[in-house]
Amino acid sequence: MAALMKAAVPNKTTYYFDDDLAGFGFYRTTTGTGTYFAEFRPVAGGSKKRLKLVRIPLDVAHHSEMISPTIPI
Repeated sequence: MAALMKAAVPNKTTYYFDDDLAGFGFYRTTTGTGTYFAEFRPVAGGSKKRLKLVRIPLDVAHHSEMISPTIPI
């Protein structure tokens, strides 16, 4: 998690998509907040929608390894 939080380019929101679970991902904003989301199409051929699942502040993500190294947040 900490590696993802440090990887964002300044002044740009960075998106990461799961290779195994289609439509699931994580994005990090320039303010330091990370958000897990699910992306889907409500109607076949329609535009994509994103459902925010959980938001993680920067300070929580940086300390997640110390809290529980075996269970990722």
